[in-house]
Amino acid sequence: MKMMSPSVLIMCFAFLAPALPAEEPQGAWELLSTSAIGAQAFLERHPTWDGRGVVVAVLDTGVDPSLSGLRDTPEGKPKILDMRDFSGEGDIALRPARQLRDEQGEAVYAGDGPWLRGLSALTPAPRKDSILVGYLREEALGGSQSRDLDGNGREDDVFGVVVYASEGHEGLHRHIVVDTNGDTRLEGEELRADFLEDPRGFTLGRPGQREGRSPLALALNLWEDDADKLTFVFDDGAHGSHVAGISTGYHIGGQDGQNGIAPGAQLISLKLGNNTLSGGSTTTGSMWRAWNYAADFASRRGMPLVIQMSFGVGAEDEGQARIEKEIDRLLAENDMLVGCVSNGNEGPGISSAGLPSCSERVIAAGAALNRSTAAHLYGVDLPSDQVFYFSSRGAEYAKPDILAPGVAASTVPPWRNGRDVMRGTSMASPQVAGASALLLSAAKAEGLPLVGAWVKQALRRGARTLPGLSVLDQGPGMVDMAHAWEIYRVLAGRGVTEPALWRVETDSPEMLGGTGPAAHWRGVSPPLPPQRQEIRVTPVFLSRVSEQQRSDFYRGFDLVSTAAWVKPAQKTAHTRSSREMSFDLVYDPGLGQHPGLHTARILAFDKSLSRAERKLIGPDWDLPVSVVVAHMPAPGQELILQADKLAPGAVSRHFVRVPFGATGMRLSAMSAGDSRQRMRLFLHDPEGRGDRLEWVGGEGEDLAMEYLTARDLLPGTWEIDAYADFENTAPASARITVQFDAMILETERLDLSSSEGAPPTGKLRLVNRSAESQRAKVGLSLVGHTLVSTKEGQGRITMPVTLGPEVESVDLRVQVSPEDWSRISDLPVRLLDADGESVLNGGMSYLSMDETFLHEAQESSSYTLEIRPAVSDPEDSAPFTFTVERRYHYRKPIGIGIENPEKEPLVFYPDHPLTLDLALEGAPPSLPEGASWIIELEVSDLRDERRTSRIEVLAR
Repeated sequence: MKMMSPSVLIMCFAFLAPALPAEEPQGAWELLSTSAIGAQAFLERHPTWDGRGVVVAVLDTGVDPSLSGLRDTPEGKPKILDMRDFSGEGDIALRPARQLRDEQGEAVYAGDGPWLRGLSALTPAPRKDSILVGYLREEALGGSQSRDLDGNGREDDVFGVVVYASEGHEGLHRHIVVDTNGDTRLEGEELRADFLEDPRGFTLGRPGQREGRSPLALALNLWEDDADKLTFVFDDGAHGSHVAGISTGYHIGGQDGQNGIAPGAQLISLKLGNNTLSGGSTTTGSMWRAWNYAADFASRRGMPLVIQMSFGVGAEDEGQARIEKEIDRLLAENDMLVGCVSNGNEGPGISSAGLPSCSERVIAAGAALNRSTAAHLYGVDLPSDQVFYFSSRGAEYAKPDILAPGVAASTVPPWRNGRDVMRGTSMASPQVAGASALLLSAAKAEGLPLVGAWVKQALRRGARTLPGLSVLDQGPGMVDMAHAWEIYRVLAGRGVTEPALWRVETDSPEMLGGTGPAAHWRGVSPPLPPQRQEIRVTPVFLSRVSEQQRSDFYRGFDLVSTAAWVKPAQKTAHTRSSREMSFDLVYDPGLGQHPGLHTARILAFDKSLSRAERKLIGPDWDLPVSVVVAHMPAPGQELILQADKLAPGAVSRHFVRVPFGATGMRLSAMSAGDSRQRMRLFLHDPEGRGDRLEWVGGEGEDLAMEYLTARDLLPGTWEIDAYADFENTAPASARITVQFDAMILETERLDLSSSEGAPPTGKLRLVNRSAESQRAKVGLSLVGHTLVSTKEGQGRITMPVTLGPEVESVDLRVQVSPEDWSRISDLPVRLLDADGESVLNGGMSYLSMDETFLHEAQESSSYTLEIRPAVSDPEDSAPFTFTVERRYHYRKPIGIGIENPEKEPLVFYPDHPLTLDLALEGAPPSLPEGASWIIELEVSDLRDERRTSRIEVLAR
């Protein structure tokens, strides 16, 4: 989701910050900018280095093969070489045909589908023992954005399919006949084949019966390892077609000059997202199989290949997930493979990079809002390129690796009805994939070695640093094609012994294992003199480098810091025989006196290079350093934070540590300047997981408020970000107030008791932890009940959810352990009604998810909670353990009276517990086994009506 004071901005040397690009080229299609990263100028100088000879694999929702822009390359070659669906969405079962002959001729069917006639008209004739029949049913695509495959306004059509072998045709070479118009007749239908055999798309339905909606374009897959399955491949999510156009589109919309980054590259579409599930979720093994298929495709054809994937979820322990390890293995074993992924859309908080962007060898792209596209799409005149607020940031991990434009108009299927603008790091990643294809195409044309690892180094080291932004926001900066190509040539000239990467490791208390690739201290003081922080760096070589070559390797480095508050203890470091080298960092002991985010980079320059050479090639490796110094308010203390005069698109970061024992946090923001300018607050927990408040200023309210109870108030350092809308016409300011509750509940669980016919009673103890007395009014009510259960399993995991007539809504919290989360590529969650229809369709972005369902019915209703973990490794059969909390909220809360002899208002003296005698004003509903009632307290300070604490206690 989604800048900081001048005191914490990164200091950059001149050679790291080349001038901004020149004025956009005349006639440039800046709706999909190829000029922002220098691709257009690069191709104007080298027209044939346009990606030809390189394949880009788009791992996404599928690609529509019918689209103008995705049909051909500038050489007239077919754009799409292969289309595969690993998600299972388009799978249909094939069964041996049951056959008959009557007065209408031969007919076949299988299962419960219609009879299909016209078999005798097929040429070549089928072998009778080979005929298989299946049915594509629109009803099976519930949840998809384009369930109506033929565009006739209905979603219950059935299309029969016959698959058969003729003499000499088996396996993938079998023939396929689809009843495309749904009339059960096969006469006149074209003979089709697997897309590799017959690279054409087709549509279903009859043009005269379509109700103004364009049908989907489909392709077909047969499988060597599963002869009883046929897969219809289609893009019913639009996302895959969109990113394909950004990376390799040519003549998009039929317009000359409207191209993607690498128009000469060819594509393979590998569908891994099932669009019947929330967000087009991946399914078990779909991401794993797609990456392996792409690597095998490149290996079999001996072609350089760029994998582009804009899919992922939140990272809980960066770089440690099973799929990240598998991706790293594939990239290490395949020198001509490049992996480009999106860094995530969980910004602007730090430590928000997602999974699998923290794979060591991938290129993780952050999303920039470049000036030219901002002007063309939004009518905004930005002073410079900037980072989109939603772009995930680094800290614990050295991410993002690069920036590229994160918004574009591109190719989308016709059913999108012209809605062709999307934004996100999903749009930045295909820009980087296209840039990677250009570098490989240029290297191939020049006869240089094709090494994916050098592509990553060249892009990072040649990046254009954006002024005013930290390394956590942008990594090394924006892609600069011309500079990246110069660096690639230098790296290739150094020979095969040039390391694929430099592995950096240091102590990192925020990482689960205690070490990580970045120096990051959040709310914890870094080692201060005389202590130091050790940094360890090791060269990692290409697989083809011999042991003797590794033994002979030697390189020395000059170490430079970009900030005065952190410095290497020694000026140089070196490695001999590819061994680990180390050096220490020394921190300024006065750093802790300055709350905020402090960032720097440690740059390592090859000692053998001249100053001019260093300016060209940049540092061999670098280390991002970040220290968070938090505000530490006491309970009850009001903390005022200022976000002053933020330029359009700027972010102001503030960090606050939760005081011990706090039971709630109150956060509010008000415009403090020109009220016509909009600003939004973002709140990120100590793990980087974020949420956003409403806009203040502009046309919205002038006050945004958030209240977190103890249930959600994780201990540690929270981040509060103020973001000024990039469409503002002037600077924006806001006044942010933070206060932690000082009223602490000493009763962990309330035990209620009752005699025959009398309402339940109980006792509560409250204590004021602030430094001053508080006169307050206390109100209590029983608002619902909660039930916590655990469920173990794999595949489809279900749990009943019963809502009585007294229940108005239910909050569902689903949690899984960090260890189990590392095995997952996606985790869709649905609530199904008695008919199996989805009434709530969500998904887990992190290891905990919250969803609310409103119970509008006035009678008891039964639902099923469905959890479908997509396991990364298809061979992983270990069960998962989920914890599910169901919180039922009553339509009519039950009041609770206080029977103490003292009259209100109550006086709470500091550190003196006050016991309250309670009595319910009515009989509560009976509790399900294992459940607890939820009692809510409101403690209102009589001096300030805004200071109302909400405390929750569970009761039985």
